[in-house]
Amino acid sequence: MNSMGSVEVGGGSQNMRHNDDRLGVLGYYWFLTFEQSPELLALVKECQASISLPHYDLTPPDSLHLTLDRIAYFGEVAPEQLDAVKTAAVLACRDVPPFDISFEHLRSIRGAVVFDVSPAWRVRILQKTLRSATLAAYPEASVKASQSDPHVTIGYPNAETFSEADTAAAVARPNSTVHSADVAVTEAVMVLLERQQHSYSWQVIARIPLGTSQSATALQPMREAPQL
Repeated sequence: MNSMGSVEVGGGSQNMRHNDDRLGVLGYYWFLTFEQSPELLALVKECQASISLPHYDLTPPDSLHLTLDRIAYFGEVAPEQLDAVKTAAVLACRDVPPFDISFEHLRSIRGAVVFDVSPAWRVRILQKTLRSATLAAYPEASVKASQSDPHVTIGYPNAETFSEADTAAAVARPNSTVHSADVAVTEAVMVLLERQQHSYSWQVIARIPLGTSQSATALQPMREAPQL
């Protein structure tokens, strides 16, 4: 994907389910990316070494990401609307300070092996901030609702069917020896996402720094985290 002129190429590719037929350029999303998180990358490689089952495609560690929200499907948003979303996000994220998250527990979501992110409420605050900014600038935004807690996928099932026993084994092996990794979140990333036959790829459209305002204060837990 190189049709965006000065857009920075980001993220490489990410393995996914072979039987997913939704291919092509999907749209614009808010991501957290982890290219500069060596502690997490080392942890993921260690855990993936324990997942030796043939029906899993493992996510390349340098292509890990956490999806925060969808902004718009490809082709439904004009460049000036996307610029307005970026501007609104920059302004909103000035008052959201950088924060730390931890990765220390694996589980399965629909067969995929994922790392839970904690504390989830910190990610939820950033999600809520970005969604509010996005909808303020572009009320027709196709925001993506998710019923799952924030997570990062390290392995996707590549078969039409897989057993609960295999899924449990894939999670149990690395969980028995896993240690934790901490990551500092200093920015949100707007990307243009494409799904290929066995992978994701994306272009970085904009990097939105956190906490640039002098009034930014430490995050406080939300009483009830919204389900995005």
